[in-house]
Amino acid sequence: MPTFVHTGLQDVITEFAVMLVGQKGNDYSVLGTAIIIGPHIALTARHVAEEYIKRYDGIERLGELGGELSFALQAVQFLDTGMRGQTWDVRKIFYNRELTDVALLYLHPVNESQRTFQWRYPKIRLLPPAVGSMVSAFGYHSSVATLREDGVLQIGTNPSHHTGPSRRFTTTDAMRSCSPSRATGPMPRFDPGMSGGPVFGDGHLCGIICSNLLPENPGVGEHTSHVATLWPAMGVLVDFDRAGHPQGISYQAIELARDKFIDAVDWERVSVITNPNGTIRVECRVPGPA
Repeated sequence: MPTFVHTGLQDVITEFAVMLVGQKGNDYSVLGTAIIIGPHIALTARHVAEEYIKRYDGIERLGELGGELSFALQAVQFLDTGMRGQTWDVRKIFYNRELTDVALLYLHPVNESQRTFQWRYPKIRLLPPAVGSMVSAFGYHSSVATLREDGVLQIGTNPSHHTGPSRRFTTTDAMRSCSPSRATGPMPRFDPGMSGGPVFGDGHLCGIICSNLLPENPGVGEHTSHVATLWPAMGVLVDFDRAGHPQGISYQAIELARDKFIDAVDWERVSVITNPNGTIRVECRVPGPA
């Protein structure tokens, strides 16, 4: 069975992949992993966001909440090969259950020095990688967060990665379009804290770790690891602040790619369509045979 291998905080991936920690009072818990894809923008698995919402306050969308909060979701970022770290408040969560297993997060500074932070983030490939190509997954494996008596938050983690061939992607190639797809392959079981972690292929972010399903007959078949592809998330309504756009006005995430607010390739192959009944569907055109 393929397994995740310890990476360590000295790897550059820890600057982009952040740990999501939920907090209410003195209760802290590591809920998953997220990947930064643009200034103040991160992706995670939808169920990570929903677990936070369910566990803490049942609020569907955090928004810009004023006053003193009794709950919080924070993204912990490790910098300078793990020598220092910083946290970001997750102030907004965007997702659409009908479209994708991916959620988008708005990261808000917790101090003034972060307002001039020089963001770095990976390139994104919206379409899935070719079947059989090598992909790598990363996450904060079996992590814990504990508030010490002296008021210091102590985090224990095992940042880990796995590399292997993608085995199967659910696509409808004959229609030159894709249905919301998940990749499956010989990935290891995704342990607590790894959900929402990034999957890379051919030097691009190409998916998000979502779930693990054990075989129907334990000890006989292989488990299935699900990785959400990224193009369906382009139909999610967001309202990240962008220069030249009114604040607080929602738009579809595909506009982030069009305006190069995120560094995405293949976005021209993605179409976001509003149906007559107001629902949204997303289509993508996969490359034809050479």
